[in-house]
Amino acid sequence: MGSAFSRAGLGPEQKGVFDSPEIWGTLYSSVLALILGTAFGVAAAVFLAEGFVADYAFALLRIFKLQFHPFWGKLPRQVDNLLRNLIELLAAIPSVVYGLWGLFVVIPLVRPACHWLHAKMGWVPLFGTDLSGPGMLRP
Repeated sequence: MGSAFSRAGLGPEQKGVFDSPEIWGTLYSSVLALILGTAFGVAAAVFLAEGFVADYAFALLRIFKLQFHPFWGKLPRQVDNLLRNLIELLAAIPSVVYGLWGLFVVIPLVRPACHWLHAKMGWVPLFGTDLSGPGMLRP
């Protein structure tokens, strides 16, 4: 008995770890989530750090000639501060809380629309299967 893994004795029902479509699906979705999350995170950081929110709000006020108004003139700075504080608050919440919120709040809200899409547009492959997974099995 050696400590090295040998594929020679594996039958057709015994596959290696990376021969499973579940593993590859998990890897693909994880890499996609990392790419999208990184892109959106860097975009939000650059957008806020460079002051683009205030610039766009000021340009919008300039179109309506409100940039020197006592109330509306403060709006760009207030919007920028609001978005900064909102992102900091969202970053302070653990990701487990977002998952539980999705499981117990978002899924029950989305379930009727998903059933309707499955019933009316089941011929589209994206809506062809019935709902399954955690939280989806309960009525």
